[in-house]
Amino acid sequence: MSAKQVNHDLTPNGYNVGIVESIDDLLWFCRNLQDPFRFVFRGQSDAEWKLETRVERNIPDFYRKRIRLENRELEMLERFKRRAHHYLTPTDIPTGDLEWLALIQHYGGPTRLLDFTRSLLIAAYFAVGTFHEKPTSAIWAVNWQYMRFFLDYVLRDSQTQIESAMNKYQLHGVPFGCDEWIRVIFMEKLEICGAFATDPFRQNKRLMAQQGVFIMPIDISRPFIENLAAMFEPKLDLAKKDHEAVPLQKIGLLDESAIIKMIIPQACQAKMRTELRRMNIITETLFPDLVGEATALADIITAHVHVPK
Repeated sequence: MSAKQVNHDLTPNGYNVGIVESIDDLLWFCRNLQDPFRFVFRGQSDAEWKLETRVERNIPDFYRKRIRLENRELEMLERFKRRAHHYLTPTDIPTGDLEWLALIQHYGGPTRLLDFTRSLLIAAYFAVGTFHEKPTSAIWAVNWQYMRFFLDYVLRDSQTQIESAMNKYQLHGVPFGCDEWIRVIFMEKLEICGAFATDPFRQNKRLMAQQGVFIMPIDISRPFIENLAAMFEPKLDLAKKDHEAVPLQKIGLLDESAIIKMIIPQACQAKMRTELRRMNIITETLFPDLVGEATALADIITAHVHVPK
């Protein structure tokens, strides 16, 4: 991305790590955003986990490079399409590639999509809503408004690839990230380090309940976190350690932050689980199906468990 092209009044405030000790901290964050829709969020029960797609987690890095995963991804998608109709009603059959990817993601298959939510409190559920013994959980907040802004510059720096694809597939005037472009990303294996937020036009019940959205890397040969970091100017260094965290309410210029990692200590999680339950942010409401009902049975046992300090 060319720095000369960027209006530095819009340059994000980098990467910050903040400590969350209560639901009140999360509500403070929401109330102090000038734009309440600026961020999307992802909760993870272990703060040590990186932001990785299921493809990255399921297929070791050295093997992805060896088999050139970008050449296999379309093959996986087409195989699923050919077989899935046996298990779907006519109204459930997806109408585009993004819907197909979302369906594969829904059933645990490897895709380049990474799940996020528009709701900070729903992300908190995925961080602390089920009992575990990890010392810290985390919520990642990604400024997708800045991602949308800087996507133009990322694509402009890869103008030759983009113009070639637009001419080949007649995509002039079609916004990048629409379903037509998903197919192009697969077919042309674009070597553009970047990512964008998207969601399918038709949403399943879980996506609706969880206010779900996906972040999709463009170059699957690179790690997700590298694609994401390239979406901000200057390019983010996400190496900041969790021990450098400050209380969340000490982070200034929230709206101008690119990415905020919120660390939740284990000692605070049981109370947060209880408060989320009172808000009806629970397994049964976020997973409105039989799988959710069965999974929620474990909450009866663990809902009030405190891990000794």
